[in-house]
Amino acid sequence: MSEKKPHLKILILEDNRFDVILIKELILSEKKDTEFYCTNNRKGYLEALDIFTPDIILSDNSFPQFTATEALGILRKRSGDIPFILVTGSMSDEMAAHLIEEGANGYVLKDNIAKLPITIESVLNKKRAAKAIIDYQYALNQTAIVTITNRQGIIIYANDNCCRISGYSEAELIANNHHILHGGFYQTDAWLVIESGVIWQGEFLNLSKNGSHYWVNTIIIPFNDENKKPFQYLAISNDISEKKILEQVLMQQQNNEQLKITAIALAAQEKDRNIIGQELHDNVNQLLVATKLQISLLIEKTGGTNELLQLCNKNICQAIEENRKIAHILISPNLETDTLTQQLKKLTESMLAITGVKIRIETIFFDESLLSRPQKLALFHISQEQCSNIVKHASAKNVLITIQTSDDIFKMSIADDGQGINNVDDTTKGMGLKNMADHIGIFHGSVDTISSPGCGFTLEVEMPLHNF
Repeated sequence: MSEKKPHLKILILEDNRFDVILIKELILSEKKDTEFYCTNNRKGYLEALDIFTPDIILSDNSFPQFTATEALGILRKRSGDIPFILVTGSMSDEMAAHLIEEGANGYVLKDNIAKLPITIESVLNKKRAAKAIIDYQYALNQTAIVTITNRQGIIIYANDNCCRISGYSEAELIANNHHILHGGFYQTDAWLVIESGVIWQGEFLNLSKNGSHYWVNTIIIPFNDENKKPFQYLAISNDISEKKILEQVLMQQQNNEQLKITAIALAAQEKDRNIIGQELHDNVNQLLVATKLQISLLIEKTGGTNELLQLCNKNICQAIEENRKIAHILISPNLETDTLTQQLKKLTESMLAITGVKIRIETIFFDESLLSRPQKLALFHISQEQCSNIVKHASAKNVLITIQTSDDIFKMSIADDGQGINNVDDTTKGMGLKNMADHIGIFHGSVDTISSPGCGFTLEVEMPLHNF
């Protein structure tokens, strides 16, 4: 069985053997597993430091040819963290202050020697606490980005991780405002919270010296003065750039999957529209035309005097016309034989011109060859939806459609001079704009609206060309 190590090792520097006995008895009454090493001169003291490695040193003030001040000086040069307590018969306040300043951890007068065990325990507790703080600070500095700023936000401390990740040297950071690390990307609510003395936690997009960005998750702890006002702020951050990149990749993948689903749904809708449109055009329309022919024959036989037959004939004619319009709307345009501008011209003539609206279509450096058929079909449906909106809501007299391609971007605007609307945001809640956004969204495009009462309405469409 291995020998049990003592719980506490104490070096006693004392030339009075009775005081040594008293000190040992006092300590053993509290801590039985204590080992002692006693000496009363420089040589023995130096040997003890080498071979005994004490946990704490108890020293009288003076000995023949040796003093506590000298012993303390030797100790602090060799091992800075071993506690040193003076146990002396008398000591002036000046001498006590001097020794404390030199690194002594406390003193006990011999006429009050009963306090020695409590003093030892207090000093050892302080040492343990100081070591715990040092260990925590070491662990923190190994893993985290740490800065301390004053109440004005000026950096007064930055650890090695902060310098390494930001690219700034300590000299470049100290005395600079913390905004040097944020590059203008700062959350103002953070400052408002910590100014009130409350801990804040959140994420920052920081800017390194070389201009690259990095994300950090930060907790800012305010240190308050006696008036409960912050005088310093400790910021502990972790680099989460890799996590953010993975989140962005995942979000992009999810967006791409959603766009694929939307594209499939729109393609299915397009197919259904064409089937229904073709059914209306070929079958329903034929039935309506055949019925109209039969009614016409009846009218002819009755000499045109039957009012009911005349009304039926009129209704059939209206039904045929409405059926034709609906079929025309549902069936996809022929973008193989007609250009987009030609199809837009036909669309606006059939939907707007017949209501008295004047239409102008302008192209600016427009290269239609840069557009795929699915893209042109999406633009046609967006235009179709907006023409319907103009007829229903705008009370417009003029419509200008502008189309252009430039810098790998397609742009189209449909502007009317109608009554406009009060709140453009309301348009984003309707199904019409959502359908437009879905059509253009699968090509990473966007729609925007501009309007005010009495100033018309403009629909703007943008779509990148280089992705397709």
